[in-house]
Amino acid sequence: MRQPSLGGYLRSRRSAVAPEQVGFPREKSRRVTGLRREEVAVLAGVSADYYTRLEQDRAVAPSMQVLHAIAKALQLSGVEREHLFALATTGVHHAMAATPWLRDSTVEGEVRPSMLRVLDALDPASPAFVIGARTRLLAYNALGAALHGDPLTRHVRNEMVWLLFKDRETRALYPDWADVARDTVGSLRRDAARHPDDPVLTELVNELAESSADFRRWWSEQHVARKGPGLKRFAHPVVGDLTLHYETLSVDDDAQRLIVYTAPAGSPAEETLQLLGTWWATVRRPL
Repeated sequence: MRQPSLGGYLRSRRSAVAPEQVGFPREKSRRVTGLRREEVAVLAGVSADYYTRLEQDRAVAPSMQVLHAIAKALQLSGVEREHLFALATTGVHHAMAATPWLRDSTVEGEVRPSMLRVLDALDPASPAFVIGARTRLLAYNALGAALHGDPLTRHVRNEMVWLLFKDRETRALYPDWADVARDTVGSLRRDAARHPDDPVLTELVNELAESSADFRRWWSEQHVARKGPGLKRFAHPVVGDLTLHYETLSVDDDAQRLIVYTAPAGSPAEETLQLLGTWWATVRRPL
């Protein structure tokens, strides 16, 4: 797969904005999907020639003022703006000095002992995980292992995106698999802008693109996602269906993320988590 580029991302976001969303009439003779380059240039207050060169990756590094103007013109969300700035800094202009969290060479990531103690402290009430770059599953507590089938000891790859597409047990765990998988692809796309020279990430993208039409489609959309709070449904093979709340906490300037699942006190989901923990204690040794 091709390296992520600023121009490619601009083209994908331009095609996603309907003219009427930004005050332009929808013409029957319009041949392009979304906005024209000239229309984006007008909205952003830059010349059409300069914007065209940006989309063709031929322009010098755009200023933050220009990037903010383009982001506003394309109606980008917070995570999409962040992705745009990352591409402008690392995806196209490698000679520019990026902020440390964008240019961190420790892509593999190590979980601090104090964070491991946090995982243990959350057990047995809450499943908890630490996720690193390229959606890499770095650590989890005992209840997290029980929920996800302990992939680190099943000798499968530990990137969540790989597990979602290639591991049958993980895929079957999510009734809303398509939504979960698409957002995880979006998270991987976000990481690709921050680590454009990561050979393992490139290999991972190529492998999934070759084997999954869904991955190819979602990757080509250039959708980006940042995990936040929400609800997630599980279809666990032992304890059955449950819906959990989750929170995502940034660690080390977003180099790692702590994800914690919870259930309201006294709810059926809390009872199911307790049953899950009891079952896991009988079939596996403590982590």
